[in-house]
Amino acid sequence: MRNLTLVTLFILGCSLASHSTYSQSLLFGNDTIHLQLDNFHYGTLQWEESTDSLSWTPILGANDTVYTFFPEAELYYRAKLDVPGCSTEYSEVCHVLYYPTVINSGIATLSPSMADVFTSVLYDGGSPVMERGICWNTTGSPSLADTFTVDGSGLGAFTTNLYGLSPNSLIYVRSYASNSVGTAYSDEVLLNTGVYYPSGTSHCDPFNATIIAEVVNPLTGRIWMDRNLGAAQVATDLVDTAAYGDLYQWGRFADGHQCRNSPLTSNLSSTDQPLDRKFFILSPLFPLDWRSPQNDSLWQGVNGINNPCPIGFRVPTGAEWTQERLSWSSNNEAGAFNSPLKLSLGGGRYGNNGTLGYVGASGGYWSSTIDAVGAFSQHFFVSNATLYSYKRSWGFSVRCIKD
Repeated sequence: MRNLTLVTLFILGCSLASHSTYSQSLLFGNDTIHLQLDNFHYGTLQWEESTDSLSWTPILGANDTVYTFFPEAELYYRAKLDVPGCSTEYSEVCHVLYYPTVINSGIATLSPSMADVFTSVLYDGGSPVMERGICWNTTGSPSLADTFTVDGSGLGAFTTNLYGLSPNSLIYVRSYASNSVGTAYSDEVLLNTGVYYPSGTSHCDPFNATIIAEVVNPLTGRIWMDRNLGAAQVATDLVDTAAYGDLYQWGRFADGHQCRNSPLTSNLSSTDQPLDRKFFILSPLFPLDWRSPQNDSLWQGVNGINNPCPIGFRVPTGAEWTQERLSWSSNNEAGAFNSPLKLSLGGGRYGNNGTLGYVGASGGYWSSTIDAVGAFSQHFFVSNATLYSYKRSWGFSVRCIKD
């Protein structure tokens, strides 16, 4: 227990004289703290707390000369004394420092032996962050007693590249940040080195591959990725642009064409992997497909040709999208967002001219199921949601399902 006698107060007529009996205005909030007010004789005593030492809030039930608490945040404390017929007086202010706030934003497995870990240090607890990084082990609850990195100091986001990992392993990872109070850890994240993106995947943001995190629909029991391919985060609302992600032409690999600002070409491809791999291929004429001749075997199953999803995931079938849609609370965009998948209105990209359309107005998600010369995609709007058949040159979102 850390004890602090904050001030000694004397009543001298209608004036209050105070002096510190234990001079300490800063305390580390890593143990129980005991604040004591000495030589208090009469009047109304109230302990107060503040987040900024400017706006103060009374602490409920803290009216005794002793106030004992266990800190849970950086705060300021003082005693307030009201004596009838006298002005209100206040004690010296005590500043309690606390641990930093650090979160693990996710993990992107790049290969069986390499992964990126994303971390943000949001708050320093009132004391500068001297060291930050990640730690990991294979047993759980990793700490600085295990393997760890040092990735600088201070607040903000940073990415740690882990390499030399053992393939097909389960690794427990936590981010950390240390200040004068001590070391704080993020929630634990499980890294599975058996789940990663296919070789040759081109990420639109090469420094921030889409995090491979799962979400389960409890009504269907199906496991999905919790965000679109190319998305920076799970959608916070229907028009969360950071959650829109990429726009794929049906059947194509993650070769760079899916980036929303990828260049355009009118050269149709005669192979499953176009020579102009980073180009969005325009097809203004029937059958409006980027490939000539068409190939109905693309995207068929977890081992299918050009599957853009991480290992163990695939593009869902039309039937799986229908099953998912029937579990929504409403058959429209609201039901899509309120579902476990948190789907958003990412719009699409026209196959005849490459311009974006319906962004913020509709959501379109490819399935692997073909329909004559087209393919089915799950669409939803403000008033409706259904499975539509679109031409394969269109660009739509992809949400992967676990096989």
